[in-house]
Amino acid sequence: MLEDEMITNIGDVEAFMNDFIENKVGGHRVDEDVDKNVSFKNADYRVDYLDQVIELKCLEKNQFEDKTFLDKVSDYHRPYLNELASKNVNEANSKDIAREVLTRFTRDMEKAFYPRIKKIIGKASKQIKETKFNLDIGEFSGVVWIVNDNNIYLTIENQVEIVGRILASESYSAVDAVVLSNLNMQITQSADGVPNLYWVPLFRAGISERTWQTVHYLGHCWQEYVREQFKVSDDLRTVNGVGNIELLKGFSNIKYTKAS
Repeated sequence: MLEDEMITNIGDVEAFMNDFIENKVGGHRVDEDVDKNVSFKNADYRVDYLDQVIELKCLEKNQFEDKTFLDKVSDYHRPYLNELASKNVNEANSKDIAREVLTRFTRDMEKAFYPRIKKIIGKASKQIKETKFNLDIGEFSGVVWIVNDNNIYLTIENQVEIVGRILASESYSAVDAVVLSNLNMQITQSADGVPNLYWVPLFRAGISERTWQTVHYLGHCWQEYVREQFKVSDDLRTVNGVGNIELLKGFSNIKYTKAS
């Protein structure tokens, strides 16, 4: 396949997800089940045979174009830079210090992103909870699906660390899993420079065996679907650039052992 034949950015995320859920997975939009005048804000999708309610969220705004956000990152990082200025940097320790600077900057950037991601998950949790209550589907699991469509500096590693901390520390009981993905292949590139897609599930502690299985079933449907829609050849890796969900075990805070 010629490089210019491969689609790298799908465009309308919601339309893409609508088609995926309806025609690949076999679910439908919750809007079809509720009156337009309801007093609650519902989640986006339900998949009855998987017992799932799914809320879609997109990271469309590149916060590194926002001066307020950049100032926040700078404020978090400034004390460390002041501390660093007093250190004696020489050839012997320069590599270690450079590594430390990068680690600290990444941590400070994640700290600045945390409130936004927390707000997204909190809002989604409320929508899922109200949907389950009003449609009398309390036994369904709640999935927040976050698509990074434009935030090119927020890596999947950053997202995993942020969402992992939120799921571990916040009581969003309606959220059983958060799926992290992208539909703009230029958002991230692998070490060899090839743009790729990722799909990473994170789970709240204590989720059931069925939830674990059904979320991963979504992942396998997703991999098949994006290959079809992006015209990706079999020799080009898609999911996280390594081609196999099992290889995502290296990320921290992800529950990959099946629930007992």
